[in-house]
Amino acid sequence: MCIRDSCKKLAELDLKNTFIITLPRELAELAHLTFLNLQNCPLKDSLQNTYQTGMVTMHKSLRSKEDRRTYKQKLMNKLCEWVYPSVDKYMVGDMVENVFALLKGCDSAVLKKLYRDCHTIFPLKFEQVDPNAIKEKLLKVFDETREREEISKIELEIKAHFTTVPLDKLVRLATDIHRKGYREKLKVFLKFKQQVFAGNFAELTADKLQQNLEAYRKAKVEERANAIKKLNSKIGNLYSDEKLDAEVIKKYTQDIVAQLKKTEKIVNFVKHYKEFMPKPHELKYFDPVKVVDAYNARYETKS
Repeated sequence: MCIRDSCKKLAELDLKNTFIITLPRELAELAHLTFLNLQNCPLKDSLQNTYQTGMVTMHKSLRSKEDRRTYKQKLMNKLCEWVYPSVDKYMVGDMVENVFALLKGCDSAVLKKLYRDCHTIFPLKFEQVDPNAIKEKLLKVFDETREREEISKIELEIKAHFTTVPLDKLVRLATDIHRKGYREKLKVFLKFKQQVFAGNFAELTADKLQQNLEAYRKAKVEERANAIKKLNSKIGNLYSDEKLDAEVIKKYTQDIVAQLKKTEKIVNFVKHYKEFMPKPHELKYFDPVKVVDAYNARYETKS
């Protein structure tokens, strides 16, 4: 009786204190299985290590083993029928076993690629089959395919923001971004696209995008520092007759900045600060929250 048919909805399986050594690959088909107890079982070392990492890893490991068996059988059938139909199937089977022995650490995606592209990966003549050469060619084809797919994703992301840029320029830049290791920064690049993608698109490189981003961030840091410095000076001048200590002025400034948060708001607040800062005789009632709320009500809710 097939496990996947008879126990499809099995959610818990308690096998503690039994003589279980290993598990059937078919357990990977039990999508509802969330609890598996193998305490005090004489498990193989590999299974014991996997079991200790939890059910997610257990499912992944069993799924990988099941896929390995499936693709091995599919590959053998395909090679016997379409690639080496005149070769004894037992010889083909032995060769497939040797190839899969070399691919022991490869995941299901690699094995799937081997099965799908076996016509181009295996030589035309059976006597020319070299398992090591098969592995080398497979991994090369797999990496090339994965790279093309990743570059296409990058290209589409950039294309969504720059619809008029020619395809060849998009592919060139996407390839450079991928190969230079900037894939994870693409969202940040596009977030500040006006500054990061500035200039002639044909001359942009992944390194240039990073340089533009760093320059933009540096400029924003300087802009913020200058805005805060200017606000501090304005507040100091506003209350110059009060002979306030510099630390008190700095505290007023910090409290206002903490409420405004964004640099753009700080810059704009400096232009209108007199409208919202308390009069000198009202300083003891200074409340940065009320000050910024009044500013927001007048200038930040008009859009």
